Amino acid sequence: MNTVPEMDDEYSNEYEQYLLIVKRYAQKFSSRSSHPEELREELFSIGTLAFLEAFERYKSFTEIHRIRALSLRIRGEMIDYLAKSKRQRERFISTESKESASRRTGPEYRHILSDIRSKLEAGFQNLTYEERLILQNFLTGKEKYRVREISPSSRTKIKQRAFKKLRKHLSFKYEKTELFSILAE
Repeated sequence: MNTVPEMDDEYSNEYEQYLLIVKRYAQKFSSRSSHPEELREELFSIGTLAFLEAFERYKSFTEIHRIRALSLRIRGEMIDYLAKSKRQRERFISTESKESASRRTGPEYRHILSDIRSKLEAGFQNLTYEERLILQNFLTGKEKYRVREISPSSRTKIKQRAFKKLRKHLSFKYEKTELFSILAE
């Protein structure tokens, strides 16, 4: 079993240097996550443990080789963790998709979808011309000439107002979590 090195004054500056490397890698690997702060903390912990476990092993290396070896070790541990969590997420999603596929084919599911679709269509008809134009632009990605005349901040406000109106058409019958689970499928 590896031992964690004692904090030496001789190595304290070097420890800080490696913790900066750990912090940089954690920041880099967590930047694209949907929860970057949580992942950054987790990766920082993993990188710190990898550094502490490997420090004694690489202590005899020259400084440049020790930096390189420890950096690779820290980076490798973080990548291994990310790959493992990705595999677990994919396994969970494939299990979920098998279960939800059976729900999607049922008559109850089709009834709910047609109900939602009809309510959204009714809600869409109640929107102003400008709101419909902005939503069509947002959903299709095709920008029409009229949309370009509206400032980006106004477009955002109009889009939010339109979605709020559409939500009112749906919310009286379905719970928010039910809607998200249905739409996610």
